[in-house]
Amino acid sequence: MRPFTSPWVMAGPLFQPIRGLIFALVFYPLRASLFGRKNGWLLMSWMLVALGILSTFGAAAGSVEGMIYTPTPVLWQLRGWIEVVPQAVLLSALLCTWVNHPGRKWMNWSLGILFFVAMALPVSGLLVRHPR
Repeated sequence: MRPFTSPWVMAGPLFQPIRGLIFALVFYPLRASLFGRKNGWLLMSWMLVALGILSTFGAAAGSVEGMIYTPTPVLWQLRGWIEVVPQAVLLSALLCTWVNHPGRKWMNWSLGILFFVAMALPVSGLLVRHPR
Protein backbone atom coordinates (compact mmCIF):
# COMPACT_ATOMS: atom_id res chain seq x y z
CA MET A 1 0.00 0.00 0.00
CA ARG A 2 1.02 3.59 -0.47
CA PRO A 3 2.15 5.48 2.66
CA PHE A 4 -0.35 7.77 4.35
CA THR A 5 1.77 10.75 3.35
CA SER A 6 1.27 10.01 -0.36
CA PRO A 7 -0.75 12.65 -2.21
CA TRP A 8 -2.77 9.83 -3.79
CA VAL A 9 -3.82 8.58 -0.36
CA MET A 10 -4.65 12.11 0.77
CA ALA A 11 -6.74 12.61 -2.39
CA GLY A 12 -8.53 9.28 -1.92
CA PRO A 13 -11.79 10.79 -0.63
CA LEU A 14 -12.01 12.90 -3.78
CA PHE A 15 -12.45 9.70 -5.80
CA GLN A 16 -15.31 8.39 -3.65
CA PRO A 17 -18.00 10.00 -5.87
CA ILE A 18 -16.86 7.57 -8.59
CA ARG A 19 -17.58 4.73 -6.19
CA GLY A 20 -20.97 6.29 -5.46
CA LEU A 21 -21.73 6.38 -9.17
CA ILE A 22 -20.91 2.67 -9.43
CA PHE A 23 -23.28 1.94 -6.53
CA ALA A 24 -25.97 4.04 -8.23
CA LEU A 25 -25.55 2.09 -11.47
CA VAL A 26 -26.16 -1.12 -9.51
CA PHE A 27 -29.04 0.10 -7.34
CA TYR A 28 -30.95 1.96 -10.06
CA PRO A 29 -32.13 -1.16 -11.96
CA LEU A 30 -33.12 -2.68 -8.61
CA ARG A 31 -34.96 0.42 -7.35
CA ALA A 32 -38.40 -1.26 -7.28
CA SER A 33 -37.06 -3.91 -4.90
CA LEU A 34 -35.07 -1.53 -2.71
CA PHE A 35 -36.92 1.79 -2.48
CA GLY A 36 -40.49 2.44 -1.40
CA ARG A 37 -40.62 -0.85 0.50
CA LYS A 38 -40.75 -1.22 4.25
CA ASN A 39 -37.51 -3.21 4.59
CA GLY A 40 -35.75 -2.30 1.37
CA TRP A 41 -32.80 -1.01 3.37
CA LEU A 42 -32.31 -4.47 4.90
CA LEU A 43 -32.21 -6.05 1.46
CA MET A 44 -29.69 -3.44 0.30
CA SER A 45 -27.59 -4.00 3.43
CA TRP A 46 -27.53 -7.73 2.82
CA MET A 47 -26.57 -7.19 -0.83
CA LEU A 48 -23.65 -4.98 0.20
CA VAL A 49 -22.46 -7.36 2.91
CA ALA A 50 -22.89 -10.52 0.84
CA LEU A 51 -21.39 -9.23 -2.41
CA GLY A 52 -19.04 -6.53 -1.21
CA ILE A 53 -17.65 -8.04 1.98
CA LEU A 54 -18.17 -11.80 2.11
CA SER A 55 -17.94 -12.73 -1.57
CA THR A 56 -15.35 -10.42 -3.10
CA PHE A 57 -13.45 -11.79 -6.09
CA GLY A 58 -10.10 -11.42 -4.34
CA ALA A 59 -8.95 -12.95 -1.11
CA ALA A 60 -9.63 -9.78 0.89
CA ALA A 61 -9.46 -9.87 4.67
CA GLY A 62 -12.86 -10.75 6.13
CA SER A 63 -14.12 -12.40 2.96
CA VAL A 64 -14.79 -16.10 2.62
CA GLU A 65 -11.79 -16.48 0.32
CA GLY A 66 -9.63 -14.41 2.66
CA MET A 67 -10.49 -16.75 5.50
CA ILE A 68 -9.60 -19.78 3.39
CA TYR A 69 -6.55 -18.66 1.44
CA THR A 70 -4.70 -16.24 3.71
CA PRO A 71 -2.68 -17.15 6.80
CA THR A 72 -4.29 -14.36 8.83
CA PRO A 73 -6.33 -15.84 11.70
CA VAL A 74 -10.08 -15.76 11.09
CA LEU A 75 -10.81 -13.84 14.30
CA TRP A 76 -8.40 -11.09 13.23
CA GLN A 77 -10.18 -10.86 9.90
CA LEU A 78 -13.58 -10.66 11.54
CA ARG A 79 -12.44 -7.59 13.50
CA GLY A 80 -12.62 -5.69 10.22
CA TRP A 81 -16.35 -6.36 10.10
CA ILE A 82 -16.74 -3.92 13.02
CA GLU A 83 -16.07 -1.13 10.51
CA VAL A 84 -17.45 -2.37 7.21
CA VAL A 85 -20.73 -4.03 8.21
CA PRO A 86 -22.12 -0.98 10.09
CA GLN A 87 -20.91 1.16 7.18
CA ALA A 88 -22.98 -0.94 4.75
CA VAL A 89 -26.03 -0.85 7.02
CA LEU A 90 -25.74 2.91 7.58
CA LEU A 91 -25.35 3.57 3.84
CA SER A 92 -28.44 1.47 3.12
CA ALA A 93 -30.59 3.04 5.82
CA LEU A 94 -29.55 6.58 4.93
CA LEU A 95 -29.96 6.11 1.18
CA CYS A 96 -33.37 4.44 1.50
CA THR A 97 -34.58 7.13 3.91
CA TRP A 98 -33.34 9.87 1.58
CA VAL A 99 -34.95 8.33 -1.53
CA ASN A 100 -38.21 7.35 0.20
CA HIS A 101 -38.72 10.82 1.75
CA PRO A 102 -37.70 13.33 -0.94
CA GLY A 103 -39.51 16.23 0.75
CA ARG A 104 -37.13 16.40 3.71
CA LYS A 105 -35.22 19.56 2.88
CA TRP A 106 -33.12 19.35 6.05
CA MET A 107 -31.78 15.99 4.89
CA ASN A 108 -30.88 17.36 1.45
CA TRP A 109 -29.07 20.30 3.04
CA SER A 110 -27.31 18.16 5.65
CA LEU A 111 -26.07 15.63 3.11
CA GLY A 112 -25.01 18.42 0.75
CA ILE A 113 -23.02 20.18 3.47
CA LEU A 114 -21.41 16.92 4.61
CA PHE A 115 -20.43 16.15 1.01
CA PHE A 116 -18.92 19.61 0.56
CA VAL A 117 -16.92 19.32 3.79
CA ALA A 118 -15.77 15.79 2.90
CA MET A 119 -14.47 17.06 -0.45
CA ALA A 120 -13.03 20.33 0.89
CA LEU A 121 -10.91 18.78 3.67
CA PRO A 122 -8.67 16.65 1.41
CA VAL A 123 -8.33 19.52 -1.06
CA SER A 124 -7.22 21.88 1.71
CA GLY A 125 -4.84 19.24 3.06
CA LEU A 126 -3.28 18.81 -0.37
CA LEU A 127 -2.96 22.57 -0.85
CA VAL A 128 -1.14 23.19 2.44
CA ARG A 129 0.93 20.00 2.31
CA HIS A 130 4.63 20.49 2.99
CA PRO A 131 6.86 18.33 0.74
CA ARG A 132 9.41 16.31 2.66
